[in-house]
Amino acid sequence: MPNLVSADNPVKEFRVSKVGADKTELLNVFAAVQSKEAGVPEAFEVLQRLSDTNYLVYPMKAVSRVVSSSSSSYGGGGGSYTYNYSQPDRSTLYWLVTESPWNAVGGETISGIFAIKTGNVRTYTTALGAQKSVKELVEIQPPLLSRDEFVSRLRAGEEWTLESYRLEPCSRCFGDGKLSDLQGNARCPDCRGKGKVQVDLIVKW
Repeated sequence: MPNLVSADNPVKEFRVSKVGADKTELLNVFAAVQSKEAGVPEAFEVLQRLSDTNYLVYPMKAVSRVVSSSSSSYGGGGGSYTYNYSQPDRSTLYWLVTESPWNAVGGETISGIFAIKTGNVRTYTTALGAQKSVKELVEIQPPLLSRDEFVSRLRAGEEWTLESYRLEPCSRCFGDGKLSDLQGNARCPDCRGKGKVQVDLIVKW
């Protein structure tokens, strides 16, 4: 599958084979690639705490909402804005087993964990005394990409794209957030007046 970059972000390359004596940035890039390989940790809303490491939970899901605004803004009129947030998927209930205790009760969130379905079915009793069955999730520690594997895969031609890796001054307005006097000091369209932009980094050998 090809690496994808963010549609609006400028893209820069990071070549591991060209790194000099200062390895600070390489270590930061390697850590970011490790996190990308591990995957995205999940979050769950607790319905019921069964024990220190057993919980009935709803998975949290990402939601995007587009809101239109007619109010004026610096350098232009209104527009639409996208709000990203999470909310529990209450159509799906799991029995979650964590590696260590969480201080979480009903309505609170357990987040930042990796979990897999075991294929087991667990049974619990509802407040009304009914028996219900749900699928079991167990927290795991994902295997981390080693340095040797990182280098080996890069040498074989593999690449990683780190989306929104860092903030850098906007190259169009030079960090001012607005265009030149000749352009009427209008808000910079590239950074939307912020003076900085998120940069995607493509990691290559």
